[in-house]
Amino acid sequence: MTPIKKLDIFITKNFLTLLAGAFFVCLFVLMMQFTWRYIDELIGKGLTMDVFAKFFWYMALSLIPQAMPLAILLASLISFGNMGERLELLAMKTVGVSLLRIMRPLIVLMIGISGASFYFQNVTGPYAELQLRTLLMSMHESAPALEIPEGIFYNGIPNINIYVKHKHNETGMLYDVIIYKTDQGFNKAQIVLSDSAKLEITADKKFLVLQLFNGEQFENLQTGTSNQIRAYVPYDRETFNYKKFIIDFDSNFNVLDANAIGNRPESKNMKQLVAGIDSMTVHGDSLGMANYDFISREGDLGPVPSFNYVGYFPMVGNPAMNPSGGIIGDEATLSNNPDSFRLAKEKQEAEQRKKRNAEGEKAIKSFKAREAKVIAAARKIDFDSLVASLPASTRAQIVGHGHEISQQIMTDLEWQKYETEDNELMIRKYHIAWHEKIIVSLTCLIFFFIGAPLGSIIQKGGLGAPTVLSVSIFILYYIISTSGMKLAKEGTWEVAFGMWMSVMILAPLGAFLTYKANNDSVVFNPEAYRRLIHRVLGLRTRRHVARKEVIVYDPDYISLYERLGILAERCREYNDKKKLWRIPNYLNHFFYPQPDHEVENINAEMEEVIEELSNSKNAKVLYELNRFPVIFASAHVSPFANAWLNRVSGILLPVGLFLWFRMWKFRLRLFRDMKQIVSSCQKEREYINEILPQTDIKLEK
Repeated sequence: MTPIKKLDIFITKNFLTLLAGAFFVCLFVLMMQFTWRYIDELIGKGLTMDVFAKFFWYMALSLIPQAMPLAILLASLISFGNMGERLELLAMKTVGVSLLRIMRPLIVLMIGISGASFYFQNVTGPYAELQLRTLLMSMHESAPALEIPEGIFYNGIPNINIYVKHKHNETGMLYDVIIYKTDQGFNKAQIVLSDSAKLEITADKKFLVLQLFNGEQFENLQTGTSNQIRAYVPYDRETFNYKKFIIDFDSNFNVLDANAIGNRPESKNMKQLVAGIDSMTVHGDSLGMANYDFISREGDLGPVPSFNYVGYFPMVGNPAMNPSGGIIGDEATLSNNPDSFRLAKEKQEAEQRKKRNAEGEKAIKSFKAREAKVIAAARKIDFDSLVASLPASTRAQIVGHGHEISQQIMTDLEWQKYETEDNELMIRKYHIAWHEKIIVSLTCLIFFFIGAPLGSIIQKGGLGAPTVLSVSIFILYYIISTSGMKLAKEGTWEVAFGMWMSVMILAPLGAFLTYKANNDSVVFNPEAYRRLIHRVLGLRTRRHVARKEVIVYDPDYISLYERLGILAERCREYNDKKKLWRIPNYLNHFFYPQPDHEVENINAEMEEVIEELSNSKNAKVLYELNRFPVIFASAHVSPFANAWLNRVSGILLPVGLFLWFRMWKFRLRLFRDMKQIVSSCQKEREYINEILPQTDIKLEK
């Protein structure tokens, strides 16, 4: 067993301190966001502090699995960023400690946290979710606190709209009151006008007592919902000095039964989810069988014939018989008997099955013959003339009856479709909840393998860059996860693929960053990525030759003059021989590539000439050197130096087509580059003649 070292204690202590702070910050942010979503259910209900305490407690328990991955990502980024910024990582690597060795105690810790997160989601999380949703539903159903405003109609009392012009806060008296009562329906609404009123609640908080003083009550006496316009509508008018209404108004907070929302997949553990999926699958199969029987009975609504075979062949259509003729219940019973008895029984059953099959085949042939005769006779009937011979009233009855039957069948089919789709949706939701419990706990480990190496790469601590990076990565994870979950819930994708898509994307990212950071590879170097993009897209690279401050040896212009002439001639011959403008052969370049040694030699010779001429002090010579092209000697032959990579890219046709066009582009570029080399060689020879006018060297035209 490896002993725990001081380095491990130091790293773990540093990380846990940051993890605790980041966790509570993330949990607080998520709780505030959740509270804001349900602020209407909390405000104005007269809830007590114990109800609020339960609400926030269960909300915190429900949001812990969501806060933990973000906290781990943020803490690992800050922790390793701080160590990189303080050069602690550099000191550890200097003495031979690799990044994976530095991460080892935290990896063990992350595995433990991931396991604890999974256990929490499977045991504590469902209970907390159930209690939280029960509280939210209870808050939604509870009556609002009675606080009647001035100058507007208040509809917080059931079946009553009340308007108060002015109220006295000390005595509780209401003045200039207008009341609309709709407890008997809108057609018999009652209007009450009162000079003053007083509203009180009973001691048990179940009823409101509304006392009215000096007013009138109007009631519509017209009954029914007739739209007939009348000149006068009868109504009742009552004048009173005192009137009292007792209104049913339960202002107590009553927690609903948790079983009302017990079927939510979020409130179940994995064992209950599997049991629910099995029961819903069986229910879906029974719905399918019921729909099958329904369509079979409705004749032409499906491909299943409506003839009844049972009368001719007892085994067909009997649900107690299996397809081979045996009785399912008997076989299940025989499986529990001793082997000898079961074998004897099976032998007897096989003989009976043979006999029944022979009789069944004979009965089916006889039935099909009679069926063919009936169909042939039906085809001879002219239904148009038969319908035309019926009386008009009979035809109307037939059409009406057929319309009613079709409408009823359509309604039944729509209901069956809804029931089937709803059952399939619930099955998918249960599958999503099952996968989510594993994925969220696994995300804790993945985020650590993203945050720790990323922090060691950027080497920046504090709350600046790490916070921005962690939030950006978490938003990316949230978008991918939410999109996959949505498509899985809709049935567009398989549930497993949609739910695990975020893991399939982020896990390779974590492995890549860990590999790069452990090998001290450059990850965030813009120049390296720019060169890679240039190379992939085949963008041209320009040559940069500047005048040297110190020149040890001057160029040998005489020998260079001859070498430039030879180089130009070789480029002309190469262009004439290779025909680079032609379309490259796909198979040859991907599966049988041949190296172009001639271009390699030309390129090597050109680079030697340029290197020697770069020692010149002449500005024209140096300027013309920059016009020599940079040649990729093998880009026009094959996309990769590795043979198996060429074959794989050639088989993957979209990739192969892109690389094939790229090779063609390099062939055309090489054709132009050879011409440019010839032109630049001639210019350089002219400049050399200007530098050495006293020699006998003459430029060949």
